[in-house]
Amino acid sequence: MAKKRTRTKRDAPGADHNSAPAGVSSLSDDEQRALFQKHREAFAAAKAKLASVTGDLRNVRKRIKADGFTVAMVEDALALATPEGEERIRTEHARRLTVCRWLGMELAVAASAQANAFEQGKVAGFEGRQRQSPYSPESEQHDQWMDGYYAGQEALGREGFKAPPVSP
Repeated sequence: MAKKRTRTKRDAPGADHNSAPAGVSSLSDDEQRALFQKHREAFAAAKAKLASVTGDLRNVRKRIKADGFTVAMVEDALALATPEGEERIRTEHARRLTVCRWLGMELAVAASAQANAFEQGKVAGFEGRQRQSPYSPESEQHDQWMDGYYAGQEALGREGFKAPPVSP
């Protein structure tokens, strides 16, 4: 009867610790030690950076909360900056509104086209974009967008920020 061969993991008790890991067997012992030292130093430096960045992120989260916002609000804003993120937010929002409707809650309040245009213009003003309404100049939405743009620019001026130059 043949003896059944058992396999051991490289770091298991009884494993051969003198054999080189795969990929470094052609190197001498001193070359392996030098290569290992380089990896150890790079790993330690990366871990130190990670600890620093983690601390920075924790501090930013504290400032967000101290100013009365939530981290979820900022995360949503960052997600909305990409088409994929915007789609994810829209899908989540639609799902929540559906559940609210099923439970008899009225949360889906439709804003007027003029109110939406005003808010879009205000965002453009806050972000320092060019003063260029996406609406026809003859429309009410155009006027509301422009009013919103100037409101955003004015708010920036009050906070001590310099408004960008306005294009004709």
